[in-house]
Amino acid sequence: MKLLTAVFILGLIIQYFMDSALRLENINLEMFIHNLIRFFTGFIILGIWVSYKHRLKLKIALYLVVALLLADHIADYMRSVDNLKLEMLIHESYLLLWGALMGYLTMRCFNRKKQEE
Repeated sequence: MKLLTAVFILGLIIQYFMDSALRLENINLEMFIHNLIRFFTGFIILGIWVSYKHRLKLKIALYLVVALLLADHIADYMRSVDNLKLEMLIHESYLLLWGALMGYLTMRCFNRKKQEE
């Protein structure tokens, strides 16, 4: 549990500095929703289904992640929001990896507590 909390807090700190370095506005609701989509995509698909439960093969999971993110970018394009830049791709990749790590550690912590009982 301590490792999970430490990774979460460290991830928030890294995200803050990354947003500052890349000059991304993370305060508005639109960016918050984008960040949540990317984080929970990594958390659920890559962190839980692939890394821990092995319910999905990595290749299929990566296709699913790319499809979800592509659909989000197409929705942004339809709303005339242009955020397909190198800075955003770096930021999205970080959020996916952080979400995957958090998902894996959450399931590992959950299963350890389950085995202790």
